[in-house]
Amino acid sequence: MNTKTIKFDLNKYKLYEKIKAKQGDTKSRFLLFQLLDGSIPFNLKNRSVRAYMIKPDGREIFNDLIVNNYNLGYCTLELTNQVLAAQGIVKIELMVTEGDKKLTSSVFELEVVKSINSEKSIVSTNEFTALLNGLAALSEYDNYKNSVKEMEINKANKAEVEEKFISVEEKIKNNSEQLDKIINLKLLMDVDSTSYKINDIISVDKITQLQNLYMAQFLRNLRKHSPVTIACMGDSMTYGHDTSSSDRRSADATPCDDGSRHSFTRASITYPEALQKYLNKIYANNVTVTNRGYSGDYVKKGIDRWNKKHNANLTIIMYGTNDSRASYVPVEYRGNIVEYLKWYEQAIIREILWGKAVVIFSPPKVQSFGDLDIDTFANGLIQLCEKYNVPYVDSELFTINYNSINSDGVHFNGIGYEIFGMKSASVFVAENLLKPQYVKGGTKLLNRQTIDGFVVNGTYSYNATSGAYTPSELNNTGGSVLNLNPGSSITYSFYCEEDDMFIIPYIYTGANKIKMMLDFGLKAPENSLDNSIGKGATVLDKNKSVIEMINDDILLIDKDKVFTNGVECLRIPTKGWHTLTISNDHSQSTDGTLVINGIEFMNYDVYASYVNINKYYKQNYLIYTSHSILASEDSVSEMRIKPLDYLKLYPFNYQNGGQYWKNPPLQLVITDYLKGSVIYTFTIGNNAETTMFHGEREKLGTYSGGRTVSNITLDNDTREIVITFNSGLTNKSNLLLKLV
Repeated sequence: MNTKTIKFDLNKYKLYEKIKAKQGDTKSRFLLFQLLDGSIPFNLKNRSVRAYMIKPDGREIFNDLIVNNYNLGYCTLELTNQVLAAQGIVKIELMVTEGDKKLTSSVFELEVVKSINSEKSIVSTNEFTALLNGLAALSEYDNYKNSVKEMEINKANKAEVEEKFISVEEKIKNNSEQLDKIINLKLLMDVDSTSYKINDIISVDKITQLQNLYMAQFLRNLRKHSPVTIACMGDSMTYGHDTSSSDRRSADATPCDDGSRHSFTRASITYPEALQKYLNKIYANNVTVTNRGYSGDYVKKGIDRWNKKHNANLTIIMYGTNDSRASYVPVEYRGNIVEYLKWYEQAIIREILWGKAVVIFSPPKVQSFGDLDIDTFANGLIQLCEKYNVPYVDSELFTINYNSINSDGVHFNGIGYEIFGMKSASVFVAENLLKPQYVKGGTKLLNRQTIDGFVVNGTYSYNATSGAYTPSELNNTGGSVLNLNPGSSITYSFYCEEDDMFIIPYIYTGANKIKMMLDFGLKAPENSLDNSIGKGATVLDKNKSVIEMINDDILLIDKDKVFTNGVECLRIPTKGWHTLTISNDHSQSTDGTLVINGIEFMNYDVYASYVNINKYYKQNYLIYTSHSILASEDSVSEMRIKPLDYLKLYPFNYQNGGQYWKNPPLQLVITDYLKGSVIYTFTIGNNAETTMFHGEREKLGTYSGGRTVSNITLDNDTREIVITFNSGLTNKSNLLLKLV
């Protein structure tokens, strides 16, 4: 049977929701209305609800609705075979009566879709069940309904009426039972510090409304940098279980609500501790996170253990790893998804009744290529979260492509828990918890706080300038920019829909130091497929998470400058949640404002095409300087050429493995202040040992005392060309690298 639920404000002029039904259906389609007075349920106690309908062929219908819950305004209209007899538009008007009082709704439409089944065709007639037995007055029918069994009528009529009465009563009972399951839920435990007790009936709508309210309050306080507290409830993954790592800590001595105490050691940092650490980097130390995790807990056990009301504003709940298949979980709960969802629902309701907004994390990824037991339990939570408007976060993606983050096959070590907590923090940046900022190649995020998914930590200002790359949304004088003062930072948070994406910043600054960090500078994940970005020991196989830019003048970065000036960009190896932090580390007391236009995402294939095919330029040489400032007296004994720079020597391509000898030789020309030049040649091999330094080729002009090279090798870890100098180390020198 099919029941469509419709919220219907009796004060609104029009019902915008489109309603459809199939011609000829019988005893199978119902419309469940919740009648509202604005946003308040319309009380139907001692009131009747009827529907007056006009079919496409002009025939009339006047039928009663069954009142399911008068306090909440629920009532059901059966779409009878006469309602669905004729194809086309049925016009409907609801009528609420109380004695001689009458209130009517606006007219709305039901579209009856034609059936091709000739067996379902019936003759369309009028239908007046609301005027049963020819009663002319609505008030008479109310009286009739209450006294029908006592009426003195002949046996034939009495039997007919009683049959109809029993049928109506049965429909009311059946629909009420179904409705109770939808709109109400029974508490299975007392709720501490409240008036709610076991077996109390709770309205689902009320719980949803409270969740919406508490979530709105939490996010407002968080984004306005007001103090907030988050509680993390869960099993050993929340507690931070680690019994094997060398940096593990002793068991947490804090007793649980039921008096139990932890017995297992924990990692150097837990995910709730990391969550607090990274949220405080964003929200100026206004976030406190408490740990309500316990090793070995399943959701029912967790409810019993943590049974006291706490002071958090929001609760993250994460169970399922043990519930799904752990041998120590009692047999009635182990692998029982019905019990799992039943008690998970109770956990959600209790937290909300305690005044906490709720977020659900799926169980974390274990050290395997797929645990279907855990995964199927996690999937069961999605519909439950939708029921109560609770955000569901797939935490498996937090730790994909990371190595050396586990202490055993299930639990993380300190590095793993810190990464998990850092990724958890990214969800709470700006509006991402409710409205995730999804990005892919070509996506641009600008500097609008309510749109582009970022938070500023420190002092800043907005202004419009004709030189900006952004729309003129402040006024008509030019694009809008965000100005970060020294010591301030901006953190973007986003969900990557693709692997292997570069982030191109659009910034302008006189600051002497700028830092860009992917995922707060923690270790980067591995590539999903190395072959997707080259073969073997690729030029991009060392994933960076931090780039620092030292500036002695004015720094401008945009897409053109990235490819023409060789600006290094961060690459995101994996899809899922990430953050980008750009900080203004200017060390002087004056000037140094960092101007933010925005950031652009570019996938690897497009990025490589700009570099390799030279869409912007064609270049077969690279220029470097030994000293960034002419007056510097630094001793420079080494210079490194970044892997991305190799690609700019078109058509130079790095050959893999034993084919390295096919790589063309490169020429290095050094010119310093002595006004002489020296030329060297070398060939890049596949490692330091096979890189061939051919040595000095010739000198040009007077070069006595100039900068000279002792060796050129390849760093196996960073894939950088390393040039080692043996004389003239303080000389200001220009270095030109090109194909022979």
